Formats: sequence, C-alpha cells, structure tokens
Amino acid sequence: AGVLFSAGSRVDTGGLVASTLNIANDDFMAGRFTFERDPANAASVVNRGTLSAPGSTVALMAATVVNEGTVQADGGTVGLVSARKVSLDFKGDGLTTFRFDPAAKADAAFVGNAVEGVLQANGGRVAVLADSSQVAQLVVNQQGTVRARSISERNGEIILGGAPSSDVRVAGTLDVRGEGAGASGGTITVQAGGIRATGAVMDASGPAGCGQVELSAGRAVTLDAATRLHADALARGDGGRIQVDAGDGGLHVAGRLSADAAEGDGGRIATSAAVVEVGAAQVSASGGRAGRNGSWRVASQADVTIGTAPAGRPASEVSAADFSQVSAEALGEALGKGTDVTVAATGFPLNGRGESGNVVFEENAAVVKRSGGESTLRVDAMRDIDMGPRSRIESQAGALNVSFNADSSGTAKLRSPVGSSVVEEER
Repeated sequence: AGVLFSAGSRVDTGGLVASTLNIANDDFMAGRFTFERDPANAASVVNRGTLSAPGSTVALMAATVVNEGTVQADGGTVGLVSARKVSLDFKGDGLTTFRFDPAAKADAAFVGNAVEGVLQANGGRVAVLADSSQVAQLVVNQQGTVRARSISERNGEIILGGAPSSDVRVAGTLDVRGEGAGASGGTITVQAGGIRATGAVMDASGPAGCGQVELSAGRAVTLDAATRLHADALARGDGGRIQVDAGDGGLHVAGRLSADAAEGDGGRIATSAAVVEVGAAQVSASGGRAGRNGSWRVASQADVTIGTAPAGRPASEVSAADFSQVSAEALGEALGKGTDVTVAATGFPLNGRGESGNVVFEENAAVVKRSGGESTLRVDAMRDIDMGPRSRIESQAGALNVSFNADSSGTAKLRSPVGSSVVEEER
C-alpha cells in the first residue's frame, strides 16, 4: 500500500508532496505543514517515473521511500523523508526545510536512491533524511546520483541524514560543483551514527572557489579505497574544506581527498575520531601558483602508530581499545603535494591502559617526501613521541620542516625529587 509513480509516468507541476503520513485538517488550513504517521503505518512511496517542479518543492514522505526514477526541482528543494513526525518549513531562504520532532522517533525508517535514481535541485537543496530509534539500522541507502550544482545566484546543498543511532550508506555521486565561470562549489553534509562510503564521489569543487564536504558520525565512518571527496578551486579562489569526524568512534580513511587550488591558498582537510586508521589514502590540499600550502590534520584520542598502512576494513570493526594506525607513505605523499600535515594524539582515558596520547614511529617507518616545494610535518602528542629503530623522516625534493611537540596540551606537571636537582615529568 502507498503511492507509486510507475515507470514511464511523468508529473510536471508547481509543487508536489506525495505522502502516506497524516496531516490534521486544522494544521493544513492554518498553514502548518506537520505530518505524522501511526506506528502501524508501513506504507511506502516509490518513484520510477519523472517528477518535476522547477523553483518549487518535491517531497516524498513515508515509512519507506524509494526513488528509481528522476526527481527534479532546480532552484527549489527535493526531499526524500522517512520519519514518525516531520514539519515542512517553506519560508526562510526560499528552500524547504524538514524538521523532525525529537520526541517522536519511528520504530523503522528507510530512504533509498537506487543506482538508476537521479535527484536534482541545481541552485537549490536535496535532502535525503530518515529518523529511526533503532540502533545501527540502515536508514539511508544512497546509490544513484544526487545533484545540486551551484549557480551564480545560489550555491547548491546536499544533506544526507540519519538519527544518531542509525546508519547511512553512500555510493554513487553527490555533486554540488559550481556551474559556470563565476560559481563556487556548494555544500555536502552527511550525518548519522555510522557512515559507510563505498565507491562514492562527493564533489564540491568550483571554478570560482569551492565549497565544503562534511561527514559527521558518532560511532563509525568508513571511506573505502574507491571513494573520492573533492573541494577544489579549479580556476581562482582558495581550496575548500573537507571534514570527516567519527566522534568517539572509529574512522578508516582510504581513497582520495583533495582541497587543491589552481591560484589561491590550499584548503583544509581534517580527519578525526577516537581511533583513526589512515590506509590507502591520497590526500592533497596544495596551494596554487600564488597561494600557500593547505593543511591536513589527523587527530586521534588513542595512541598513534605511524608506519605500515592498515588493511581496509569497516570502521565499525574498530574498537576503542585499538590504537590508531597512520600510513607513513600517505603522509609522505601528502607532504609532496604541497600540503602541511599535522598528526595529533590528543589522549583520553583507556581502562587498564592508563592515559593515551602517544605517537610512535614504528620500526623501519619511513615518511619520505619525494616531490614538491616546501612543506611542514608537525607531530603533536599529549604525552610522548618515540622514533622506533631505523625509522626516518626525510625529503628527497624541496624543503621539509619537521616540528615535534610532546606534551602538546601543556598539562604535564614537573616535579623535582627530594634531594635532587633533576626535574622529572609527572605522569
């Protein structure tokens, strides 16, 4: 039961809300667009046709929402939403905002954009959202194309969101590139309890500057080796911002991350979590012909070991009892691409293991800068920095500045034992 737009069907309209949720008559008459579904309501909305509402809103809302066709609202909003209670706000910036009631969680929710599915709102907003109370439930499965390219009048925006307890899977293409010589890139935001990107391309580049790609989760984020995140300034302006944060959980980084600039300063890339794994990753935030280096920061609460690249695996398998592993090769490659790199072990209590916050270069670890101009490697450790036997940091091309900062938080106390002039650090 529910709503089906069959293959070959076409709807061209000034605005469309297709929903299996209820709206009270009084709310509708008063212009309050609040929709709610009974827990027993499992009806779906499925689109296999073409839905178009330029400059307006197309919203598909149900317990299960699946797009296998094309939904288009250039200059407006495309929304695929699954929730127990959701309100639509058509005011503000001219784009529609979907607001969930935090006190009304759904027992189950699912939104999917199939491989052949296209969601498009150039110069507007695409929102793919699901709100469920179930822990680790897959609520958003993005496999197709989501496009909200920026135009000179307005930047595009893509939002993929699940509840803090649920999971989002991202593949296919998320595209907020600037379209036209005067356009900059837009914004891509993915938020959930767990995020897994497999072969995904997320692009916020633009000819006149670039935008932002942000992935934020509380439990786990995985970027596999085929995933690409881009926030490049293709002609002028500075590189953009890429932020991948797994909060108190695990993060596995592979694939390609770039925030380069053709003319201006390089952008900023940040990868952070309680436990961070940097494997087969290619990271670059190079400045342009007239610009400065950009930066890449790897921040871990756990101890960090620099050396052999960790094997690819889902970040959900990373435990808080693990230590962080960072590929020495990935660091050297980033330094050679005009990117200043910081590795930080910020520390946190680990039961039975004392305080973390150490950085260790494992035996035979080699951070080698093989190309490019001047760049900087900075290592911040809340506690100690150790170089293992035969480990090394070197440059084979261009200047390499190296800065080691132990006790980076400045919280270690100094004490002088009774009867001694030797000052020792108190742990």
